[in-house]
Amino acid sequence: MVAFCTAYCNLDFEEAVLYCDAETAVLMEALRAFSIGMSRENQMELKKTAKFIQSATCSINGDIALCRICCDENGLNASQEMTLRRQKDGRWLVFIEKEE
Repeated sequence: MVAFCTAYCNLDFEEAVLYCDAETAVLMEALRAFSIGMSRENQMELKKTAKFIQSATCSINGDIALCRICCDENGLNASQEMTLRRQKDGRWLVFIEKEE
């Protein structure tokens, strides 16, 4: 979770997809294309966020985990939860629905 969020905030989508399920990896490709059009200011703001990511707190229910990253520049947990799913091989991978 921490590695995914750090890679995502650093706009390193090749790294981020290593921590995603197949469906989310497709979404990451679309986000990569979108990020190319981001303003330099927005890119720098996102990269600034990566510097504060330290840990994640997760609540596990079966094969689903809901997680929040810590911390933002004020030392607070992120307000939005992310979903991880346990794969058949036992690894936990980030899952993002297109609606999110």
